[in-house]
Amino acid sequence: MSLGQLFAKPSRVVLLHYHIFKNAGSTIDFALKQNFGDRLAYLHGDRFDSMVSNSALLDFLTKNPDVAAVSSHHLRPPKPAAEQFFLEDILIFRHPLDRLRSMYDFYREALVTDDPLTIQAKRRDLRSFSELLVAEYPHLASNSQVNYTANQGGKIPDEADCARSCAIAQQAAVVGVTDQFEKCMVTAEHRLRGHFPGLQLSSAPRNVSRGRRKNLQQRLRAFEKACGSRLYNLLLESNKLDLKLVDTARNEVETRFQQVPSAEAWLGRFKERVKKSDIMTVAFDHPHDFVRFIN
Repeated sequence: MSLGQLFAKPSRVVLLHYHIFKNAGSTIDFALKQNFGDRLAYLHGDRFDSMVSNSALLDFLTKNPDVAAVSSHHLRPPKPAAEQFFLEDILIFRHPLDRLRSMYDFYREALVTDDPLTIQAKRRDLRSFSELLVAEYPHLASNSQVNYTANQGGKIPDEADCARSCAIAQQAAVVGVTDQFEKCMVTAEHRLRGHFPGLQLSSAPRNVSRGRRKNLQQRLRAFEKACGSRLYNLLLESNKLDLKLVDTARNEVETRFQQVPSAEAWLGRFKERVKKSDIMTVAFDHPHDFVRFIN
């Protein structure tokens, strides 16, 4: 590779949101919609368990030159390398047991789809639903975020997979955890404004479970009470790698936040913007947005 090729500036910067289920993705999508409008695209497969390949993503971007941001449940890290694009990726993680509880709440309230868990959650309490995941859906109950990040959802991960997923998280343009969401978005605004001047990622939380406790530790205590200590501790043990990934992401958020000039002042302004966004009405309706289904 020549020096010219090495330092050549890509012709197009695209923001790539890996929308991990129940990891504040709807809140991020809402903020992206506010910033990019019809230049935001949603890229999905035609089934709940589809996976969109990197080649399909690059082909989509090539055919749609106006798209500046993509969000997808069905893309998987790592982001592709392409000379014509500079992809800035967003990865948000969550305490794995808090995520399992949120999944249950979501499925309980959701319309029945081709995902069988929408039916099971309506038939079961939280304990029974969690036991079902452990017995029949171990890829969802055990280190699923490491599996998603390192293995594209393909297997129950091991320590080597965890190390790879932690490296992917540390190298992401935007990385965070849901219980440090505001700090994550402040660092994202600071980093990405060079590419997207005026970017504002402040948005009131979207798609939040009704009656959810605000404090993570309170939610975890309620989860343990509902499931019993034996099952709760089994789930903790089964998610040691996910917990390590979440801790890595949390540490990365704190390190990056401290590097933001006047970070606390920026955070204060960000929170004020979130309060204002909570009372604003903005159109946000996926069925009428730019949605592309990849077969």
